[in-house]
Amino acid sequence: MDALKWYASALQSALGSSSVDEVIEFLSALEMYSTGGDEHSMRALVIDDTVRPTLARLGVRPGFARAAYDAAFNLVDEAVRGLDPHEPDVDWMVGNDLANHSKGVRMITKARFLRRLQDSGIPITNDAIDEQNASGTAMSRKLRAGMLGPTVVSAAPRLRRRWYEVEASFRPDVPSPVADEVGRIRAEILHHALVAETRTRKAEASYGTQMHMELSQFISAADLSPRIPVGLPELMGCVYQLTDECKIWWSDEFDPQYEAPWNTGAKNRNQHTQLALPMFNGDSHA
Repeated sequence: MDALKWYASALQSALGSSSVDEVIEFLSALEMYSTGGDEHSMRALVIDDTVRPTLARLGVRPGFARAAYDAAFNLVDEAVRGLDPHEPDVDWMVGNDLANHSKGVRMITKARFLRRLQDSGIPITNDAIDEQNASGTAMSRKLRAGMLGPTVVSAAPRLRRRWYEVEASFRPDVPSPVADEVGRIRAEILHHALVAETRTRKAEASYGTQMHMELSQFISAADLSPRIPVGLPELMGCVYQLTDECKIWWSDEFDPQYEAPWNTGAKNRNQHTQLALPMFNGDSHA
């Protein structure tokens, strides 16, 4: 009680009260409400602590966090209830068929979750879905078309996501000096890419590996003086992002939905060559 009187006396002048007892009566009438743990506060907590960082790692701007949370929540709700809006209700299946169908509806796989985010308008990069199969992305097909090796092909998606995190952090879609800096870096790298292509491209010959080496050297030696915290990995990630956007090519153009025709032909020739090789016979004489 003494503490309350002391606190009331300290508040008296600020409240414009005529007596300490009047302030105590006012304080006693106050009610405190806590929103900790209810639906709204937990939603905000999950969005800030989990969804935003996750989207940044996937190369998505954190501004999509609320939409991503709602998409994930609805997917979980459908799985818990055994619903799938893309599948009609099936009541004629029995035994194992019914069990397998129910399991499929209730199981949330990584691919299903990421596709739900895409369907909700979340701009997740293709390699976020296909990273378990790096050979399945258009960017990887373009790199292979330039005869770049498996190390480049496997590292490119990871470096690209590092650049995406930069764009997600500095919001290039919002006009600002930082957004201008992101755009300037992209333009500088594109300029270096066209110089490297001009220096290395030859008619009817593969030039991707030479272009990649020259562009890497350009970027390492160039004085870009970025005003944002990026290093060589992020800058190479920008190269691969521009590759995915079809602004940088490592070979003649082709339909990136499929492997380059010259790669497909080489693969088939290798297979035929392997089939034609004679089998080693341990009993044969040297």
